[in-house]
Amino acid sequence: MRVHKPFPRLPKMIAIDKFKGDTDKGKFQLIIADPLTRRPIDILENHRAKTIQRYLRERGQQVEIVIMDLSQTFKRAVQQALEKPVIIADSFHFSRYIYWALNKVRVRVQQHFSEQDRKHGKRIQKLLFKRSHKLDTAQKSIIRHYSRLHLDLQTAYTIKEAYQAWFDTNKAQERRYPHLSNGFVEGINNRTKVIKRTSYGYRDFSRFRAKILAPHFIKDFNISVG
Repeated sequence: MRVHKPFPRLPKMIAIDKFKGDTDKGKFQLIIADPLTRRPIDILENHRAKTIQRYLRERGQQVEIVIMDLSQTFKRAVQQALEKPVIIADSFHFSRYIYWALNKVRVRVQQHFSEQDRKHGKRIQKLLFKRSHKLDTAQKSIIRHYSRLHLDLQTAYTIKEAYQAWFDTNKAQERRYPHLSNGFVEGINNRTKVIKRTSYGYRDFSRFRAKILAPHFIKDFNISVG
């Protein structure tokens, strides 16, 4: 079954993100969603730059704002396809990269710790991610102890705290689009995983795409299924 494109043109604001679909068209697909309605608009068969560019040139004449992660591939594709788009680096992904980097430093430097400190090293991951002002006295003492063990860990933690302070300030005072995030796309992707699991996978891309999009567009016509 082949599904026709639901919209002739994309809205002024879209969010894009890749997800693992494992179809006959490729391992990863790209979801295009509406950040205002929080609903998927379309699914592209892969997340290659040429595919994104072609799609946006065909249907993105009205698009002014694109929310995405920090992928340079996505950024270049969007910039080349659209005329002076406003690209918003999604805070959800940006924060995740900060935490990943901090944890990579922790894993790397703990090999220099004593056996006892290494033993408890994994337990401090949640404390490192937690905001410092939310730590109790005992937890702050633990962070200070491990920070003193290696300068790299101390530096990484300080950068994480500085980023969070900067983000809070901009969120309250300077961000032009405080309500926009790609976080809702993760929710759509999670539902997509359920579809794959309950349907034993959809290798045919057209069927897979239809299965994801159909429930959202059926609602527009107030149709009851089953």
